[in-house]
Amino acid sequence: MPVIILDRNVINLIKEVNSGKEIIDPNKQNMLLQLQKLDVPENKISPIFSIIEGQKGRVETLEEKERVAQIETAALKTFFKKAQIDIYPINNMKYLYSSIYTLGSFLNTKIAMEIFLKKASSLLQNIISAKKRESISEELFKLAKECKISSHEGGSLALLIALLCLYEDKNALKVVKFKKVKKIKLYNALNDIFHLINFIKIKAYLVNFDSRTNVSFLTMDKALNGLYSYIKNIGKKDINDQNLVAYTLEFSEALRDILPADILEKFLLYK
Repeated sequence: MPVIILDRNVINLIKEVNSGKEIIDPNKQNMLLQLQKLDVPENKISPIFSIIEGQKGRVETLEEKERVAQIETAALKTFFKKAQIDIYPINNMKYLYSSIYTLGSFLNTKIAMEIFLKKASSLLQNIISAKKRESISEELFKLAKECKISSHEGGSLALLIALLCLYEDKNALKVVKFKKVKKIKLYNALNDIFHLINFIKIKAYLVNFDSRTNVSFLTMDKALNGLYSYIKNIGKKDINDQNLVAYTLEFSEALRDILPADILEKFLLYK
């Protein structure tokens, strides 16, 4: 069964439609057409990433998360007439909440990523000449090690995004916004990166179990969509620790055109 995970901006559009608001923005109209095509019995629509992100722009309490889950699920049930709605989040919120906010591996990854991105911002806020990029990339790899960025738990994707920012990738720069403000606000950036990490983990689980379930992510955020498009394929990877989700990543030609081959190779070998 195809599973389509909706970003928060897509669910917000659905709420607008449910409220009777006239949609005149061309981008939103295009998204509505996509959503209507997805409304078939063989599809399952999931609000899980929107629930994880929340509505407050900060860490939410369990009660707040439960309320968000109820609102998002109800909105989908109102909009979609034929597709199945994923009710796992609303039925298992206490488990999901503990996994997100109390599980050691998640918290360690989040803390490491936040520290890394804050420190990396001082290296990436200004325009960097092509001659200096190699030396700055070395500093980013060193900084990732110092911040204890984990490759197995997906934290290394923060390093990848920093490298993309170094080489002026518009998608990565829009997600992290290193050059927009003097003091970056990381809540939204971390959520976007964790959506990508969780999406890869879901795909990795399916690959490791030889599942034919097709999982996709639908967003109206062009920059975030661009980052997702850089992941061409997710493959199996065997490691000793069975508690970790291991995988190999194959990147698209578009990403290979942005990062020099030696930088990308070094990233792929990062542990």
